[in-house]
Amino acid sequence: MVEMDTSLLTTKFYVPIPSPGLVTRTGLLERLKDSVNYRLILVAAPAGFGKTTLLSEWILQIRAAINVAWISLDEGDNDPRRFWDYFITAINNIEPAVGETALALLHSGQQISFESILTTLLNGLTSVSGDVVLVMDDFHYIQSPAIHNDLTYFLEHVPPGMHLVLSTRADPPLPVSRFRGKGTLLEIGADDLRFSREETASLFIEMGIQSFSDTIVDAMNTKAEGWVAGLKMAALSMRNKEDLDTFVADFTGSQRFVTDYLFEEVLLQQSEEVRTFLLQTSILDRLNSSLCDAVCGRVDSENMLVNLDSSKLFIVPLDDSREWYRYHHLFRDLLLHQLEKVYGDNEVKRLHLRASQWFEKNKFLDDAINHALAAEDWEKAMDLISEPEVQARTVASQAILNWLERIPEDVLLTRTRICMNFVYGLMMTGRYDEAETWLTYLDDIPENDTLLPGKIDAARGAIASFTLDFLRAEEFAKKALSVLPENDPDVGVACGILSGIYFNQLRFLEAEPLVKKHYEIFRQMGYTIHTISPLTMLGFIAFLRGNYHQAVSRYQEVIELAGKYPALGNPISNAYLMIGCVYHHWNDLKKAASYQEKAIEVFQFSDAQGSLNLDSVYLHLAGTRMAMGETEKAMDAMEKADQLIKDSQDPILRARNIASHAAIALSLGDTGSASRWIDALMELEDSIPLDAATHLVDIRKGKDIARKELEDRYDFFKSQDCKTVLIGLRIRQALISDQSDEALEYLSDALTMGKNIGMIRPLVGFGQILAPLLRRAISKNLEPAYARKILDMIIEEENQRKSRQLEMIPSSSTTGILSKRETEILRLIADGLSNQEIADRLFITLSTAKTHIRHVFDKLGVNDRPRAIAKARDLNLI
Repeated sequence: MVEMDTSLLTTKFYVPIPSPGLVTRTGLLERLKDSVNYRLILVAAPAGFGKTTLLSEWILQIRAAINVAWISLDEGDNDPRRFWDYFITAINNIEPAVGETALALLHSGQQISFESILTTLLNGLTSVSGDVVLVMDDFHYIQSPAIHNDLTYFLEHVPPGMHLVLSTRADPPLPVSRFRGKGTLLEIGADDLRFSREETASLFIEMGIQSFSDTIVDAMNTKAEGWVAGLKMAALSMRNKEDLDTFVADFTGSQRFVTDYLFEEVLLQQSEEVRTFLLQTSILDRLNSSLCDAVCGRVDSENMLVNLDSSKLFIVPLDDSREWYRYHHLFRDLLLHQLEKVYGDNEVKRLHLRASQWFEKNKFLDDAINHALAAEDWEKAMDLISEPEVQARTVASQAILNWLERIPEDVLLTRTRICMNFVYGLMMTGRYDEAETWLTYLDDIPENDTLLPGKIDAARGAIASFTLDFLRAEEFAKKALSVLPENDPDVGVACGILSGIYFNQLRFLEAEPLVKKHYEIFRQMGYTIHTISPLTMLGFIAFLRGNYHQAVSRYQEVIELAGKYPALGNPISNAYLMIGCVYHHWNDLKKAASYQEKAIEVFQFSDAQGSLNLDSVYLHLAGTRMAMGETEKAMDAMEKADQLIKDSQDPILRARNIASHAAIALSLGDTGSASRWIDALMELEDSIPLDAATHLVDIRKGKDIARKELEDRYDFFKSQDCKTVLIGLRIRQALISDQSDEALEYLSDALTMGKNIGMIRPLVGFGQILAPLLRRAISKNLEPAYARKILDMIIEEENQRKSRQLEMIPSSSTTGILSKRETEILRLIADGLSNQEIADRLFITLSTAKTHIRHVFDKLGVNDRPRAIAKARDLNLI
C-alpha cells in the first residue's frame, strides 16, 4: 500500500467544522443533493459569501452515505506535481488502492505526462461501485495553465460516479460552457449564495440581536445585497448598539466596511496580548499550539487558541480534535496588512524564520522552505532544498523552479549543485535556452568542485538530446563520461543519452555496455522506473543476437517492473510483442499469438503512446495467424492494422503495412496480388523494412544492386553480431546468387546460425522458393537434420495451402467458398459500389478493399465484376 507523502500537510484534507448556530441554507443544501447527477459542481462567488461554510455543512450531512474527500488549496499548490499529489492522495484516502498506482507513478521521478498518470487514476476509479465526491476549496489560488489543462482532461474522462466540487472566488479557466452544454455542470453562484431576508433575520437571531423590525432586516439585506460577511459583521456590531436605525442608515455593506469593522471593532478591542498573538501568527496558513509557541516565543498558545475558538474570533478549526486551525481569509488579510505596519520587515522575517525552524524540526520540509524564503534566509532555504528527501520529490519539477526563482541569482550562483537543480528544472519544463544560459554562468565560476564540469556536460547533453541535436548530445555525453566517477548519478544520465543515440543508429555493440551501465546506476539508486527503458533495450539486443532465452527473461522483467505503473503501457505491450516474436521464431505459433494478443490488450487498456504502434502488433499477429493456417483471422488482423494507419502519411508505417500485405499474398499463393503490393512497396524504397517480402524486393531491384546492398548490410550487422538479421540476409544472398557453390555457402552459413540459435519460422517463411536450395544442402550434408526439418515444414505447409485452395474450387454445390467478409464485399459489388465506396462503407483502406476483391475474383475464377456477379448468382452466393 502506498503511504501518504509526508511532505503533504494532513490538515489540508480536513473538512472545516461549521460554527455552531450557523444559518442552515436549506434551499442550497437541497440543490447540492443533486450533485450525484453532475461531474462538476462549481461554487463561485467573491470572498465572504459563505462558500466554505455551505460545503462543509453539506459534506457533514452526506459523508455517512457517500465517500467524500476535501482539499484546502493555497498558492503553493500551483506546482502540477504537488497539486496532483494532493488530488490523488485525497481520493486514495477514501478509496484505498484506487490511486496507489497513480501515486507510485507520480513519485517515481520519471518524466511521465500527468495525462498518463490521470489515465491510470481514471481506470482505477471505474472499479469504484459508489459515488465519490472531492471538494477543492479556494480553487482560485490555482493559476497554472498546465493544471487547468490536465484537470479538463480528467473531467472529460471521469467515470459517472466521480464528482468534483470547486469552490472559488472566480470562474476557473475550464471549458465551463462546454460542460454546461452537456448537462454535466451544477453551478451555484453569488446570486444563489446571497442571504434572503428570512435568512438575514435568522442570522440576527443567532447572533443574539434581541429586537429588530422587518424594516431593519429589509434595509440591512438590501444594503449588503445578501453578502454574508457584511451581514455577519453588521450583526456583531448591532448587538452593542441601542440606536439600530442610525446604525442601519450608516451601514454601507461594502468590503471596506468589513475591513474597517474588523480593525476597529475586532482587532482594536482585543487585549494587547491577544492582538500580538493574532498579528504574529498571521504569517501561518495553518496553526497549532506548538507552532504558535515557536513563532511567538510563548508556552500558552494552546489556551490562546481555545479562547479564540470559543469567542468565535474568526478562527476556523480544521479537525475534530481542534488541534489545527486557520484564520478566516478576510481576517487574515487584515492581520497581515497590520503586521507589516506594526512590526516592520525585519521582525516579520524573524517570525518566518522561527516558523521555518519549527516546520523543519517536524519534517514539514516544503513549509520550512517556504518560510525560509519568506525570511530571505537564502542559505537556509538552499540547505533545505538540498535535503535528499526534497531532492527525490522535487528534482526537475515546477516546485523547485518556484523556490529557486525567489533566490537572487548572485546568491544562487554560490551553490553550484543547487544551480544544477535549477538547470534541470528549466530543462524539464521546456525552457532550454534559459537552462543553457545558466550553464554558461556556471562555466565561468571558479569552483573547487572537480565534478562540476562533467555535470555541466551531462546537462548540456540532455538539452541537446531533448532538442534533437544528437551530434551535440553525443559530444557532451562523452565528455561527461570522461571526467565523472563511475557511479556518479550523472554517469547514468550520460549513458542514457549515448546509448539511446547508438541504439537508434543500430550501433548495438557500442550501445550495450552503456545500456547496462545506465541500468545498473539507476537500479542501485532505487529509481525502478528508470530501469525499464534500458531493460527493454537489452531485451531487444539479446533478441537480435539470437539469445532468445535471455531476451524473454529481460522482457519478463520489464513486464514485472512496468506492471507497477499501468500508464507505462508502451514498454509492457512491447515486451509482450517481443516475447511473441521469440515464440514465433521458435515456431510455437499458439504461444506467439497469445503474447501478441496480450500486447494488443495492454496497449489498448493503458492508452499507451510512443515508438510502439498498435498497427505493428496487428501486423505481427496477422503473420502468425497466416502461419497457423487461420486465413480469416489473419485478414481480420490486417484490416485492423489498415484502419489504424488509413490517414497516415508516414512512409515507414505505410511500407511495413504494404510489406505485410505482400507476405500474406505470397502465403496464399496469390503471386499476382503479391506483385502488385511489391510495386507499391518499391515506391517507398527508402522505407522498406528488412524483412519485407525480401526475395521479390531483391529481384525487383535487380540482382547487381541487390547483391551490393545485401553485402553491405551483412557486413554491418555482422559487426553488430545480429544473428537474427544475418540469417535472413544470408538466405536472400543465396536466393539471388547465380553461382550454385556460392549459394550453398550462403545457405550453409544461414543454416549453421539458425540451428545454433533455434530459429525455425523465419526460414520456413521463405516458402517453396527455398526448397531446391535446402534439398541441395541436404545432399551435401550441410546441417542435414536441421535443413530437413525446415524443408519438411515448407512442403507440409505448401500441401496444406493447395488443399485449402482445392476445397474452395467453385462448383454447383459449393456454398462456403467465400469468407464472411468476402461475401459482404461481393454483395456490395453486386449493388454497384465502387472500390472506394466499398472501403468507406466497411471502414477499411482502399488497398484492403482491392485485396478482398482480388481474392473474390480468384476464388470465383473470374477477372471482372460482371462475371463475378454472374458466377455468384449461379452458385447462390448472393
